[in-house]
Amino acid sequence: MTRFECLTRLAPFTKRCVSVPNGRGTISKLSRSIATHREKYDAPRAITIAMPRDASKIGRLVAMGLGAGGVFTAWHLSSTLYADSSPPPGNADEIEPVTKRIIPRTVSVTFPGKASSPTTLSLIGFGIRDVTMVRLAVYTVSLYGDAPLATHLKRSSVWRGFSAASFLSEKATTPQMRVLLDDLLDSKRQHSLALRVEPVRTTNGAHLLGGFVRNLNARLNAQMESMSNKQKIAAVSAIDKFRAGFPAGVIRPGSVFLFTKRGSTLRVEFEGMECVTIENEWIAKEFIEMYLTPEKVISPVARGSMVQGLERWVR
Repeated sequence: MTRFECLTRLAPFTKRCVSVPNGRGTISKLSRSIATHREKYDAPRAITIAMPRDASKIGRLVAMGLGAGGVFTAWHLSSTLYADSSPPPGNADEIEPVTKRIIPRTVSVTFPGKASSPTTLSLIGFGIRDVTMVRLAVYTVSLYGDAPLATHLKRSSVWRGFSAASFLSEKATTPQMRVLLDDLLDSKRQHSLALRVEPVRTTNGAHLLGGFVRNLNARLNAQMESMSNKQKIAAVSAIDKFRAGFPAGVIRPGSVFLFTKRGSTLRVEFEGMECVTIENEWIAKEFIEMYLTPEKVISPVARGSMVQGLERWVR
């Protein structure tokens, strides 16, 4: 390993990354980088650096003062930075109005085994998931799609005349709505859709996983009568694989999950690292669809924004 990264989480809104070369002069270069970062975004509370395991001399560094009350702490396997303020969003970013979190207009996805450059997905819509009783925000959720999907929506006769208002007015999934969703999430096409989830308060993997699995199980139970035994077994197995691959432990605010559907595959990423890839048409489709259907709505605001975004893409 010739480089290591400071993965910065600029609490409470966003994150940026700073890379510093390894080798001689690392600490002085790192100090200058952090000093520049501090001047631009205010003094950080604490910075934690991910370092290569073989960087023994550097790895022994425990702390050094950075001025203005900042403290630099480094050890081999850590990769977080917390700061007291965040940079302003770029011109292409959106702001979620309740949590004030930055919602990027695009995300990039690199598919395993694909030699081409990362695929860019563009924002369709976003909102928050909250605890209904107390209106406590849990995470922001945003939906993204790729350019081939946008082209398909504009050209498809299925989507001609699509009305977000009509779609959102229905209290249950209608036959016409089913046609639209089946077309949007058709696994035969290699279009990419992704859900970006960013917790807005400290939580843990088990808590987030519990919510996702409850929604998936509810959808599975509702569809049982129309599924073959083979489909049921495959869906249950997919949920089990999703559960087994989901990150455990503390999930800090600003951490980012990306759930990407491509064809019949669902890939789960956490902080840019792949956690699990599931080859199952049912879970790949249902994980996206559960944020769009009117039954047991996960986030009314996000659903409305996503459906309105689809209407803009159609036009």
